[in-house]
This record gives sequence, C-alpha cells and structure tokens, in this order.
Amino acid sequence: PPFYFKGISDAGLFNWHLQLFQMTDPAANFILYHIPQVAGVGLTVSLVNRLAAAANGRVRAIKDSSGDWENARSLLALGSVPVLVGDERILHKAVAKGASGAITGMANLYPARMKRIVETATEDRALSEEVTRIVSVPVVAALKTVLASRLGDTEWERLRAPLTSLGSDARALVLGSSAKVA
Repeated sequence: PPFYFKGISDAGLFNWHLQLFQMTDPAANFILYHIPQVAGVGLTVSLVNRLAAAANGRVRAIKDSSGDWENARSLLALGSVPVLVGDERILHKAVAKGASGAITGMANLYPARMKRIVETATEDRALSEEVTRIVSVPVVAALKTVLASRLGDTEWERLRAPLTSLGSDARALVLGSSAKVA
C-alpha cells in the first residue's frame, strides 16, 4: 500500500493484497516485502500466513528487510512461505534456520562474500560492521557512491529525486569503510 497510510490493520492490508491478487494476471506470482522502517507499514507473521493461503500458491516468498531477527525466525517457523533475507547482519542465522537466500543491496558490492554467507551460514563480522555504517547514511546513495568509486565511473552516483547525493562526511565514511572490507 502507499507508504503514507500509517497504522493500517492486518484486515486492511489483507484486503488490499487480496484485491491486488484478484486484479492481476492469474499466472503472476508475488514476493511479499516486509520493510516497515521504510514503508511505515509492516506485514505481521499471521498476515503473511493468511496471504499465502489466500493467494493459492502465487505467493512465492517473503523478503524480510526488517533486520529483526525475532521476526525472521517467526517467519521461518511458519514454513508456509520461503523467506528471503534483506538484512545481511542476520543472514547467517536465517540461513542456518532454513532461509531460502537473500536479496540485498550489499550483494552489489560484495557478491562473493554474500554467496559465502548463504552457502555456509557463517557470520562475516567485517561485512556486518560495514552494513551498520552503510545504513547510518542514505543507503541507496551510499551503495552507488561505493560502486562509482570502485568502477571509476561517476555516472553510478546519479540518483533520481527525491534521493540526494551524500554529503562529504557521509561520503568519507562509506568510502573509507568499504576500502577496509574489500
């Protein structure tokens, strides 16, 4: 739902998703996305379970980008929907408990490290610390700044409004820290 509606009940979110399922091509599949810190609206575990049942097999996974280990663990315990992790700091624990994989921004910067975490369920402390630094500033701008630096191409720093480039302090933080992790 539009991010500007806050405090929506599970019943309202269920109805919104149900309408979406009904209005789309019956062959279309869905990945639910739980990112309450950005959307301002989250998907509870019970809602995810209800949506999966109502979608007749069309909900293929849920991406949990909340960074909340207890939430991820509860989703994994459901067993009705594959879980894709969006926060690298809990990925190793989630994979160990049966997560199907990850969809993360850091995979653009550290694909081999991300692959290793998914394959081995082993924590990468340096990468977790890097994630904490990256999320302390505007994330998309940070990721694009690091990519631009690595590739030697400032076109990667181009952002669409309303996003803006990093200030000098944030830029120094992410470029300095990424050099230590790589």
